[in-house]
Amino acid sequence: MQVSEEHLPGSIVALTVSVETEMVEKQIEVAYRKNASKVTVPGFRPGKAPRALIAERLNPEMLMREAVDDLIETSFQQALKENELIPIEQAKLSDLKLEDDKSFSYKVTFTVEPGVTLGEYKGVEVSITSTRVTDEMIVEEIEEILTQSTKYEDITDSGVITGDYVTIDYTMKVNGEDYPEGNVEGYPVEIGTDTLFAELNEGLLGIKVGEIVTIKTTYADDYSDKELAGKEAEFAITITNVNRRVRPEMNDELAMQLSNGTVQNAEELQTRIREHLERQAKESDSESIRTELVTKIVDAAVLEIPDVMVDEEVDALMHELQHRLSHNRFTLDDYADYMKTTTEAIQEEQHEIAIKVVRRSLVLANIAKNENIFVSEQDIDIAIMMQLMQQGVASDEKSLRKEMRKVRKDLNKDGRIQEIAGNIRQQKIIGFLQKNAKITVDGVLQEQATENNDIDDINADINASMVKPTEALEAVETAATETE
Repeated sequence: MQVSEEHLPGSIVALTVSVETEMVEKQIEVAYRKNASKVTVPGFRPGKAPRALIAERLNPEMLMREAVDDLIETSFQQALKENELIPIEQAKLSDLKLEDDKSFSYKVTFTVEPGVTLGEYKGVEVSITSTRVTDEMIVEEIEEILTQSTKYEDITDSGVITGDYVTIDYTMKVNGEDYPEGNVEGYPVEIGTDTLFAELNEGLLGIKVGEIVTIKTTYADDYSDKELAGKEAEFAITITNVNRRVRPEMNDELAMQLSNGTVQNAEELQTRIREHLERQAKESDSESIRTELVTKIVDAAVLEIPDVMVDEEVDALMHELQHRLSHNRFTLDDYADYMKTTTEAIQEEQHEIAIKVVRRSLVLANIAKNENIFVSEQDIDIAIMMQLMQQGVASDEKSLRKEMRKVRKDLNKDGRIQEIAGNIRQQKIIGFLQKNAKITVDGVLQEQATENNDIDDINADINASMVKPTEALEAVETAATETE
């Protein structure tokens, strides 16, 4: 067997395989023996008749086709092994040529994972300005809290003001004549924003519940309802209900109420808000560092991204988007209309995202390979355990052991264990890159921890928790043994 290898753009490989006559004849013999046992010749047991009689009943072309099919499969696998190639899609067969001497050749094309030429990924410089929490930010947060705490009260003793939610009944006249089809009961109005007719928002100001006011308007000549276009209308309006937004003032009582009693006064609440914003700022800064670091490393790499990998990622992104939309009873077309775009534009947007996702994945995977970064069963167990503890479903070692066994079983059954492993690996890779980066915050070079990754953070959290890591891991191992 002879194999010639050709590399084409897009990480596509073309193999031309030539199979000698001798190999074909041997495989024809294999096909003959396999089919001979099925041939019935009068006077002989199946497969025991003389070869000439059996051969008369077997189609030589059929044997040849069967031999060629088997040889294509085996020779292709052998060619992949000898050339150290791993297809990432179904190979395409072409140019099959059968010669008179029974030798043949064929061509197969397929996409392989692309080679990646990494740029420098150690010692990469990243510089950010940290986010500062200001007094103005505290005030804005409190304002938002107060806005969310706004209540609506029925107003009966004062006139309507802008922003009130009002319910009205009205009768209508057109050019001085009653217009019964225009009469309405229970029409809701937000004063200042209603679009029934322009004069309504101003005309109701100062009117109280139960009072009647007459408001006139003239419809435009091009008004959509031809029966009303260009005519004067008169509305006799009765206000039946007024709801007003009442925004509370921040005080010690409200602070206690909002915090469920965890703070005693407004000053303590402000302190809590500041601490919360500072945590958010720190997390945001950390994410900015990771994003800039990975972006620099990915952009420095040289690789050719296969279309098949991008197409698969696009399919996954579109499926995820449609799944999320379906929860809100939205179709993709509905979403496109809402976003004032087209489904084609959404598809193109997902395509651009997919290219970035695939590129990033390939670069990080090559770094992991270079640095021997892998995910152990212990890493997965710790991640599961931390999730359970954060959810508060396990109050002691026994219940933790039981829950971990159940979660492990469910994850393996659903095939999600690989997803978890992939996430952990990415965390470890980025942790490794951060450890080896030169990170400057506010002009000061940061000293990197000896072990700077999420798995070590998890370990630290566990050490301070109710269950020691060794005990928890022993519990997992015991559970696994019991399951087996």
